Amino acid sequence: MRTALETQQPSGRRPVYLSTLKSLATYLFWGVRLSRRLYTLRHMTPNNYELEIDTHLKYIERIGEGEFATVDSFWLQDATRPQYKSQRKVAVKRLKVIHKTAEEIQDMVEETEILKRISHPNITAFLGYGYYLDDGTAREYMFCCQEYLERTLQDEFTDQEYSMKQALCWCLDIAKGLRYLHTRTPKVLHRDLKPVNILVSATGVAKVADFGLFGFCMPQELTARKGYRNLRTTMSAKRFKLAGNTGSYRYMAPENYLGTEYNEKVDIYSFSMLMYTMVRRKMVYYDNFLVPEQIAKDSTKGARPKMHAKWPTEICTLLEDCWHSDPAMRISGTEVVTRIESILKNDALIANLEELSPPKPNIANCRVPMFKKSSTCTIA
Repeated sequence: MRTALETQQPSGRRPVYLSTLKSLATYLFWGVRLSRRLYTLRHMTPNNYELEIDTHLKYIERIGEGEFATVDSFWLQDATRPQYKSQRKVAVKRLKVIHKTAEEIQDMVEETEILKRISHPNITAFLGYGYYLDDGTAREYMFCCQEYLERTLQDEFTDQEYSMKQALCWCLDIAKGLRYLHTRTPKVLHRDLKPVNILVSATGVAKVADFGLFGFCMPQELTARKGYRNLRTTMSAKRFKLAGNTGSYRYMAPENYLGTEYNEKVDIYSFSMLMYTMVRRKMVYYDNFLVPEQIAKDSTKGARPKMHAKWPTEICTLLEDCWHSDPAMRISGTEVVTRIESILKNDALIANLEELSPPKPNIANCRVPMFKKSSTCTIA
């Protein structure tokens, strides 16, 4: 039996009946949430990590620019806050994405809060965020400040001196970063792993970078009808697909390319392509003259890079278990870490890989002068 309390919706929609206290509370909640459209990002985010350009950040130079963001280097310092007391060089990513609705703004706020809690030696450090006014559009946009590292894994591939042990250490670093992200609550998915999104420190430590395409999955979404497809993200699935470039298509999981339901196993697939590149010392499908998107399309039909006939079984099995066509059959980040640690303890296996791989990597577009790195890593 409905009560008399009801509201008539505009545009001929059916009336909403508020028959219980719970439904009344729900109605009020959505009324408040929709009213947030009157707020800016600044009003909705905590300010303990807020930064201001020109006050805390001094511009150095442009690093790069994409369809949805620009990345610049800055000097960061704020003597009044402990975490910013010492001057350091940082990377600032200014987003071009326009958040029109309260829901989109709230998603951005939630993601920022999650990124602030991410802390791992194989993840680039999130240092803060802020806002800038675009003179051309008169809109306020958000920027994210993170740890600055000069070299990427793409740069390292051009180093003729890197050893197979160093390559496996990078694989271990990346796997540890993924294990950490995938075991958070909510889980954090990268979804765009490729050489340029892996940064390398001066001591040779690889770190997963580029937060722009991270997705988050809350526990209650695990059993939702659409499963992992309903990920919270600052960019829609359509934008992500359109943002695919040469690197993305070569490393993209089949289910990601198809736009079907997916979970954290898309990162495991991309990891296998990164590992193949490092061990083979050649870009994935280097000898294939197909356009990158065709490579991604072929992967949905089971196509995979050809492995060396004499590669150790441990390497072949690991790659196959990571790039399996069925995401449910792919191993977890935890299992990847365990297997690579075992491989690194086998000196004979590493020596065998060294002999089978050509001495010079065949990857072009190096933008940074080459320099040697140590081949040490920690197995923990």
